[in-house]
Amino acid sequence: MGTRRGSRAHGALMVMVAIATTGALVRAAGLTTKYDAELQRLSAEWKTARQAEGLDSVRGAKALYAAYPTPELKLCKAAVVTPGTAAPITCTGTFGTRTTFLVEHDQISLTPASNTATSYAATASVAADAMPAFVRLSAHAPVSGAWSRRGVLVIGAAPSFTLTASNGWTVALTPETRKWTVDDDSASLTYRAEYSKPGTPAPFETMSGALTVSADDRPANSFTFSLQPGGTGSAMQEYQALVSKMADPAAFAKMSDKERAAFEKKMEDVGDRMTKEMEAMTANPAAMMEKQAQFGCGAITLTIDGTQASGSVSCGQKVGSLTLEGKRK
Repeated sequence: MGTRRGSRAHGALMVMVAIATTGALVRAAGLTTKYDAELQRLSAEWKTARQAEGLDSVRGAKALYAAYPTPELKLCKAAVVTPGTAAPITCTGTFGTRTTFLVEHDQISLTPASNTATSYAATASVAADAMPAFVRLSAHAPVSGAWSRRGVLVIGAAPSFTLTASNGWTVALTPETRKWTVDDDSASLTYRAEYSKPGTPAPFETMSGALTVSADDRPANSFTFSLQPGGTGSAMQEYQALVSKMADPAAFAKMSDKERAAFEKKMEDVGDRMTKEMEAMTANPAAMMEKQAQFGCGAITLTIDGTQASGSVSCGQKVGSLTLEGKRK
């Protein structure tokens, strides 16, 4: 545990609880074990302090929270941190004396930086085997235990999976980009699922969609990939690949004017071909309904345990619900 006093005369004493990481992958049930234990220890400490000061959290709530008000985490700039690396995190707010900060994930350790009564900063280190999560930071007042919290860090893992379905199909689930998109209290990464039949390595169906993590959720090793049909036409797949390239603004900005013009022309041509392919597909509704019955798979749900992955996917009427088993890469 490290402490740092703010630079103002009435600066807050920032008590940082660094949640240490372990070498092995923390199982789903244990991603907040140390956090929960520390919060329980602090709760007992605060209860003893209230009794010593003659403060009652029920009958004397007004006096208690006037003396030890709720810390305010007003704004935190969420950092995307790749597993095995570290990055700075910063928050602004109002923090009283002896405010305690906790990070709600046992695979993240925090090293305090320069903190004041109106700001909090630290360096976050993420374990190399951590899975995606939008991690919350909470600020707790002493004695009253009043708290506030905000999402402060996205674990930017981008795992791939090779899965075998209970009917023999193979599912390759891979990220289309390694760049996470952060929007307020959620973050998403685009994935592609390729379905292949035994003895036929080429996929017979392709889907795409997002894996989303939210700061409203506690860390877990269960994930849902919200997938939509990607189309089997060559133009659709080519168009999706081009869109994936555009997901990296830096790469697009590095193109010369000639390269950018050629890229935009290719997008236009592929878009025209894709429209024709889609028109051909919708021209025969009966065929589309049969395809839905023969495939019709949707979202994939997986639970990760080390390098092992297991889960399920619900498909069309003639396929049903499939269990999935495989490995994480």
